[in-house]
Amino acid sequence: MQTTKMLPFFLGLTMSLFQLHFSMPARAQGNTATVTGSGKITEPNGTIDSFSFGAIRDSDGSVSGQMQFVRHPDGVGLDIRAHFDITCLVIQGNEATIIGSTKTSNIPGVPEGFPVFFSVQDNGEGNDDLPDQMSGPFVFDADDDQSCRFIILPRLPVEKGNIQVRVDE
Repeated sequence: MQTTKMLPFFLGLTMSLFQLHFSMPARAQGNTATVTGSGKITEPNGTIDSFSFGAIRDSDGSVSGQMQFVRHPDGVGLDIRAHFDITCLVIQGNEATIIGSTKTSNIPGVPEGFPVFFSVQDNGEGNDDLPDQMSGPFVFDADDDQSCRFIILPRLPVEKGNIQVRVDE
């Protein structure tokens, strides 16, 4: 008799735990990741590029973020400015490739929606660590493979700034 009286209690408890489990936020089906950075790089011709960006990959694989980029052409002419939406983030170790599209730009030939990509390297925070590195943003040619993938690009040392590549396991 007591077994039959306890059965509804255990069923109710089991259902409550089941509902609690499935009402909680979903936890990683995959790894979450963030790549953030700001600073400046000096191009080989002396042009200074300023940048600030943040990219997030959620546990479901979706990617979001933005980048602001300004090229200061050593006192000649107007600054070149562009704002990008980030849609792809691929991380290998302390390096990342970030792909997106132009949201706004005053760069000739780079209209809204134009695909862009750049890469970064996080070399740590210590006094003895090498400076972090970043490539300037590149634009895809029409016939380029624009899929979300790791791309090795030439990079320059980040000056007066920092890049962080983090993956939550």
